[in-house]
Amino acid sequence: MKRHQMLMAGLVLVLTAMSQAFAAGGDFKEGTDYEVLKTPITADTDKPFLIEYLWLGCPHCQALNPYMLQYEKDHPNVEIVRKPGIGPKRWVLDAHIFFALYETGNGKLFAPLMDFYHNLETKERRLPDQNDINGFLKSHNIDQKRFNEAMTSFETMNNLQRTLKEEQSINLTAVPTVVVAGKYKLLAPAEGEGDAIKRYFELIDYLLKKG
Repeated sequence: MKRHQMLMAGLVLVLTAMSQAFAAGGDFKEGTDYEVLKTPITADTDKPFLIEYLWLGCPHCQALNPYMLQYEKDHPNVEIVRKPGIGPKRWVLDAHIFFALYETGNGKLFAPLMDFYHNLETKERRLPDQNDINGFLKSHNIDQKRFNEAMTSFETMNNLQRTLKEEQSINLTAVPTVVVAGKYKLLAPAEGEGDAIKRYFELIDYLLKKG
């Protein structure tokens, strides 16, 4: 009887340990869910941080954005650093727009700008042209001349070059791509809903704790 009790107690301990491991992200695997970067990426923050590489016109980035915004709201101790993916010619233009938004002090309008891209694509099946962007600027009381100057400013050009080098160093091939703590590049797909999206953010939490 004692032997049976000891076996049962041992089984309980094993199951408890397994449960804790899975709860802590024990089912996440390097090489499958994430990749450890050879050269970490730094960010200008003292907080735990995520870097999200995206394109304003990317439907997958647009779909992920509400979840990222909610995560940001629920985790004020974690900073999300957003950077534009730099690829084809159109992406480069939108990267200029992205950096100009922040350089003019209007970074808080990132989400409305992405929604603007999404709504135009949904309604008219196209990306915004210069007239559309001017209309967005006007609707948010942003000085058009100052914004246009910021698009080609020295700071914007430096940001573009620095971001491109980062993306080359991590072999960025698709957006959205999230890098956790500057060390871990997520390989899991940033799409879906319910359990799929829940697992995606559990992976982020796991890697933040991993540090």
